[in-house]
Amino acid sequence: MPAHTAGISDEAGFDLVVLGSGAAGLAAALVGGVHGARVLLAEKAEVIGGTTAMSGGCTWVPANHHMLAAGLSDSADDALRYIRAVAPPGWAEVEEPLWQAFVAQAPAMLAFVEQHSASAASPTRTPTRPVRGCAAATCRRGRCASRGSGRGGGASGPRRCRTA
Repeated sequence: MPAHTAGISDEAGFDLVVLGSGAAGLAAALVGGVHGARVLLAEKAEVIGGTTAMSGGCTWVPANHHMLAAGLSDSADDALRYIRAVAPPGWAEVEEPLWQAFVAQAPAMLAFVEQHSASAASPTRTPTRPVRGCAAATCRRGRCASRGSGRGGGASGPRRCRTA
């Protein structure tokens, strides 16, 4: 039996099997575990993170509790205007319902992850990347929640978040 599967018997039973340790996989495993499921998280790579590990170190969450606690304002309408401005032409016809669901649920997701794991984030000091056709007011500072010291960024300081 390979070393990375040592200790898992052929008879082991799981309520939830998650393939991949990117943000979606880790979140799915966390939700399952919080709700009492026996979870197996499988990752083919030697390190965890999937493509999320390449995200630049932040999670783009409009109107998150950290930015609001820091006195930074935001709204779902401004976040949606920003998403529409950075999206490729023609995407809105298909993606709009997903964008609306994301903007509505992302703040609760971040709070859930922080409440039920050792993960903690803080808002970055730099605003979301401005784009042509996007009013400056929609490029809010603090939407990028980075793991770190609570000083507005990770160990190396504030980071910019790619949204497109």
